[in-house]
Amino acid sequence: MAIPFDYTSEYKRKLRTPEEAARVVKSGDWLDISMGGAFPSLMDEAIAKRKDELRGVKIRGYLIQQPIQMVECDPDREHFIYNSWHMSGYERKLCDRGLCNFNPMVFRNLGAYYDHFLTVNVAITCVTPMNEHGYFNFSVSNASARAVLDKADVVILEVNENLPWVYGGLDECIHIDDVDMIVEGPHGPLPGIKTPAASETEMKIAEYVVQNMVDGSTLQLGIGSLPNAVGQMIARSDLRDLGIHTEMLCDSYLDMYKAGKINNKRKTLDRYKSVFGFAIGSPDLYDWIRENPGVVTYPISYCNDPSIVGKIDNFVSINNCISVDLYGQICAESAGTRQISGTGGQLDFLERGSVCIQEALPLVGPQPDALLFSTGDQLIPELGMGDRDQLLRPLPGAASHQIHAAVFGDDIIGQTPGIGDDIAGSQQRVDAGHRFSLLVGKGGGHTDERLAALGYGGTLQKVQGVYAAYWMGSRTPRTT
Repeated sequence: MAIPFDYTSEYKRKLRTPEEAARVVKSGDWLDISMGGAFPSLMDEAIAKRKDELRGVKIRGYLIQQPIQMVECDPDREHFIYNSWHMSGYERKLCDRGLCNFNPMVFRNLGAYYDHFLTVNVAITCVTPMNEHGYFNFSVSNASARAVLDKADVVILEVNENLPWVYGGLDECIHIDDVDMIVEGPHGPLPGIKTPAASETEMKIAEYVVQNMVDGSTLQLGIGSLPNAVGQMIARSDLRDLGIHTEMLCDSYLDMYKAGKINNKRKTLDRYKSVFGFAIGSPDLYDWIRENPGVVTYPISYCNDPSIVGKIDNFVSINNCISVDLYGQICAESAGTRQISGTGGQLDFLERGSVCIQEALPLVGPQPDALLFSTGDQLIPELGMGDRDQLLRPLPGAASHQIHAAVFGDDIIGQTPGIGDDIAGSQQRVDAGHRFSLLVGKGGGHTDERLAALGYGGTLQKVQGVYAAYWMGSRTPRTT
């Protein structure tokens, strides 16, 4: 087969050892490293060895699963200052040790931050080996990769022989012409996330969610045992012809695919394609997405854009949160001032659910976790000091292990006894000491047709002051 152009000589000209490439980093530089499974471990180690030569190097990354040598070698943060856009479990522990700063952001806008506001002196990204046309693939960590590299003064690629080539629709590759240096070397297995087994509570939530889904739905699952429980429940359900449009691709999607649930044939956008921004999971997951025309990656600016997601009918978004108060405020990323995660797809996808409400069912489920929310109270009168209010009253749907509810236009006093009356048939009132999970969503702008489809009769005006409860899968509105 004829090759239109031979890039071998250019590749050799740009090839460096990790130690040679590390010399371009200067004191005071802004250094960006690739996220998640594309962590550049060879360059990390080489730059860490230069610690005594460097001071005040400011590093940005996110969702990194393995130890960062530049951070670990400098406990006083005199040489390297690490900043994360979105916390992984490892980065959260770095924060606890005072070795990581959290940078707030809205995930879908992260690329625009780089385009318009940020300085990048050196960017280092892990990629697949180059193909015959001179392209490297961002693989499991497309996310914001291209936006970062386009802004960088110096672009260094670290070739990871284990990364799968993933087809894409936008910004999934970079050409050797746009690269300054290339680094090679052996790498270990790709990192994954071990999701804990779902609890009985989470499986009950998952059961309610699946009961309210229809054939042909397109799914977005967040991170954690609850979304994974939903995936497991769907895999065992009678649902069919489901689609994928998600920020993060994880093993629960593979479970559904193996069960014959995923084919994307009813999607109204990117038909026959499972769309994701980044992937973290098992070796089986990485094998599934390798050169698979049915699984494609896009940047987060596309995957999470509410105007894009709003074009998808029967879109179902399922995410975790930490706590919720009676004002409908949702804390999904911090426990007080302790940062737990970041402003990821939950905001982006659920904003779509409230703004573009037709045929959307966004769901959030609080989960008990004594480490994250020490009192164990998921529904509280008011968010605590320092809790990040990620979503303010926008949601039409909510799920818990005892009740799946929606509140439109009700007052706080009116909500409380109504919620309590429906908990497991008891007449208990809500108080901050009662251990149960519930999300209250308040919002407007919902069409009469959508309300009718959800089981709410009458016009929007008649819905004001009505508390509607989903109990055991049934939709039974009642006036408080």
